[in-house]
Amino acid sequence: MPELEELVARHPLRERFRAQLMLALYRAGRQADALAAYRRAHDAFLDALGLQPGVVLRELERAILVQDRSLTDATQSVGSTLERAAAFVPRTPASAPSLSTSTAPR
Repeated sequence: MPELEELVARHPLRERFRAQLMLALYRAGRQADALAAYRRAHDAFLDALGLQPGVVLRELERAILVQDRSLTDATQSVGSTLERAAAFVPRTPASAPSLSTSTAPR
């Protein structure tokens, strides 16, 4: 895990590195450390950007809190675990107004 910790230190706003570290800590039986890593990510994003972490990190935190069995599934790669968390990203409804600045008729 030292490599992941170094990547997080060098790139503190890269959510993927933080998610990988959280998952590695959890899979190593270090749930409290995984949750502490989330809290550090949360604080870093608020301090630097004034924003909450993205949905993937929030969903991963939730999964760690409830000890979701899929997190410890040895057949699941880190990428597929994070992709499952990303599946919870809300999609823009079809009725949402377009953000296009084009004035051409549709």
